[in-house]
Formats: sequence, C-alpha cells, structure tokens
Amino acid sequence: MASVRTKPNGSYEVLYRDPNGRQRSKSFRRKTDATGFVKSVDTDKARGEYQDPRLARVTVGQVATEWHASLDVKPKTHASYTGHLTTWIMPYFAATKVIDVTPGTVRSFGKAVIDAGRSPATRNGAIAVLRLVLGYAVEQRIIRVNPATRLGLSHAGTPEMHFLTPAQVQELAVKIQEPFTTKRYDRYARVPDLGLLVTFGAYTGLRAGEQYGLKVKNVDLRSGRVTVVDNLTEVAGVLHFGTTKTGKTRSVAMPEFLTERIAHHIDGLDREDLVFASAGGGPMRHTNYRTVHFKPAVVAAGLPKEVRVHDLRHTCASWLIKLGVHPKGIMEQLGHSSITVTLNTYGHLFPGWDEKQALGLQKLYEDQ
Repeated sequence: MASVRTKPNGSYEVLYRDPNGRQRSKSFRRKTDATGFVKSVDTDKARGEYQDPRLARVTVGQVATEWHASLDVKPKTHASYTGHLTTWIMPYFAATKVIDVTPGTVRSFGKAVIDAGRSPATRNGAIAVLRLVLGYAVEQRIIRVNPATRLGLSHAGTPEMHFLTPAQVQELAVKIQEPFTTKRYDRYARVPDLGLLVTFGAYTGLRAGEQYGLKVKNVDLRSGRVTVVDNLTEVAGVLHFGTTKTGKTRSVAMPEFLTERIAHHIDGLDREDLVFASAGGGPMRHTNYRTVHFKPAVVAAGLPKEVRVHDLRHTCASWLIKLGVHPKGIMEQLGHSSITVTLNTYGHLFPGWDEKQALGLQKLYEDQ
C-alpha cells in the first residue's frame, strides 16, 4: 500500500510499489495532492489499470518504431503499413507524446491528409495504421483507451463495384486474347491464355493473387475443383508467394465447361507448374497484367474504363446471389474471413430481403 511522508523541505513524497514490486516515489507540494495520488495508485493497481508515470514521456514516434519492428505480416501488408507510417504518421506525430493524442487530434490528422490532396481512402488507411500503433500503446499500458477508434469517418472514395454479364465477360476474354494471335508470340512454347484467366476469375471468384499462385497439382479435374492454397503478390516490383489473404485453404468448384478448358490448358504441364503463367513462362506480375493487357481489353470490349480485375470477383458474387446461393456458400466460395464480410460487401445485392421479412411477419400475424 502506498504511503506519504514529509520531506525536510516541506514537500510530500509518496512511496509505493508498482505491480512488479519495484519501489517508486513521487513528490507533491501539497499534502492533498499526495493523498489523492495514493488513492489513485491503490485503485488502479486493484483494477489492473496501473500505468507507469514515466511512460507519459513516450512519443508516438517511439511507439510506432517499436510496433513496426514487431510486425509479422505478409509482404504486401507490411509495405502498406510502412508507406502510411513514413508518409503520414511519422512526419505528423513523431514528437507527439502518446498521452496527448485525442480523438480530435486524430481527426485533425485525417483532415491534413485530405488537405494534402489525398482521397478519403488514403486518409482512412493512414488512420487505420495509426489505430494499430496506438493499440500497441494500449497493450504496453502507455494509455488506457485508443483515441483512434469509433471516429465514424466517411468511406467515400471506395471504388465502385462493376458487375458484368456473362456476355460481357466473354467479350472481355476475347479482346484480351486477341494480341496473342499474332506472330509475336509464336516463339513461346506456352502462349498465355489470358482469355481463360478472365473467364476463370469470373466463374470462380478467386482473388487475382490466388489465380496467379494456382499450381497444376491443386487442380482436381475429376471432381472439377481447385484447392486454393497459395497467393502470389507483387510488392515494389518483387514477387512473393504466400498463403491466402485469410491464411486458410479452401476448395472451389468449377462449372463443367471451365473444367474442360482448364484440362486442355494444363495438358502436358508438370504438377509444380503454375496454371497461369506469363508469356515468358514465369509468374504473372499483376501490374503488368493490369496495365498492358486488362485495361486495354476493357476499352476494346466497350466496358466502362473503370472496370478493374477485382470486378471479376464481384461479378462472380453477383451471379451467385442471383442464383439464390446462401450467403454462407458465397463466403466459402470467395474465401471471406466471415459471413459478416460477405453481407457487408454484397448485402445490397440480395433482392427484397426486407419485403420478404415484412410478408413473413404479416403471415405470422394472420395465422395466429
């Protein structure tokens, strides 16, 4: 238990031990302040909320550096965190004491990002990383509450989803493959079938990196299924093989026509070969695929120029919803971490849920 003693100079010193048993002291000019501190220390220790007063001097920069060094995430995520940290957080907060950061401070930081000409998405990303940094500060008991939570920031600026029809997917597949019919690619032993890649993305819903990382050994032609194990990403020009976004393996069924096309496509390949490879036979690079092949094909197919590779995944989800597939099935097909993600992303596409609910409740009332 903390105690107060009078020092020779007339001030008051509080003697106490922290939760680790180390002797601590703090001086006050007034006895009432000293006794108040005694009560707060004893209460905080009893509640498990004690905080070392010396931590009040710790800066966001110090915490961010320690947090960054402890990261154990995928290369793409690490690069994203590092970018926000070096571009936004450290220049703005490096010398700021962690205890001085408030929700208002975080909002001002977000405004500074917008004022610099960046999008709401960039602002939200920077604040998300700051939230992780301050969450680490909470874990280290530097602060009790994370001031970067529950800010209610707008998500304006999120790319619009585009949902294609089967005919549009077919046209896109034709246009993206047309350049490979020229003699330019005759010298390659394995001419890329990017048309099949487009079709595969729309009819399976795999993420782009999951398609690039798919190996022949993970294709079961007898059952018409692919096992999604690997994910191939490109970070700052460097390719990385890793697990899926959620870290989980899943099995995805293919329609019969797609199984037949995949069977023809991988005929003669080794088990360790990639199903979809570049013109040179190496791994696909998303940046090159998107800019050199996909975007020009989007224009050639007469689609909105904003259509992205990821919209093929959205397209698959929209088709499954129209077919009446249960959200749980869509979650498993797309590899979402939870059904909440599925419903938050595509809930607006499920037709007439509220009307059906109202009709059902009306029937319950009438049948009583």
